[in-house]
Amino acid sequence: MISSKDNAKIKAAKKLVTSAKARRDSGMFVLEGTRLSAEALGDNIRICEMYYTNNVAASNPTLISNLRARANFETEVSESVFEKISDTCSPQGVLLVVQFKAPVSVPDNGRFLAFEMVQDPSNLGAAARTAEALGFAGIILSKNGADPYSPKSLRASMGALLRLP
Repeated sequence: MISSKDNAKIKAAKKLVTSAKARRDSGMFVLEGTRLSAEALGDNIRICEMYYTNNVAASNPTLISNLRARANFETEVSESVFEKISDTCSPQGVLLVVQFKAPVSVPDNGRFLAFEMVQDPSNLGAAARTAEALGFAGIILSKNGADPYSPKSLRASMGALLRLP
């Protein structure tokens, strides 16, 4: 149980929440909430670390048990510590530090949605949801746009950015 906001692992997780540079440098990003955490189980994403509160463990025991079995490191944290690392106003009590997926080659066929310099992470997430709903094969992003691994992009995409190449 981690109850100190000054814990090194907590500080590192918070850095991944707030910094695109930290995400790129480490090759890891954060998934927060029960929906995105469940997506990580279905997508065979490598779960490096898992932080959860007692409340979410009590209300979602199967999800937490499955996540704990897949995580390299897992620990319960106090509510105050979770509020520190959370990116949301009303945290759900589960946060995963996961590894970037390996890059994929662009398939020879299929429809793709291409973005050049999309700045708003919420717009990127919403467009990814739409692309997935319309059956697009993937998304192509320019290097200088919104970070697809930012917590805001991932939440707005409702997991579509995890599923689409």
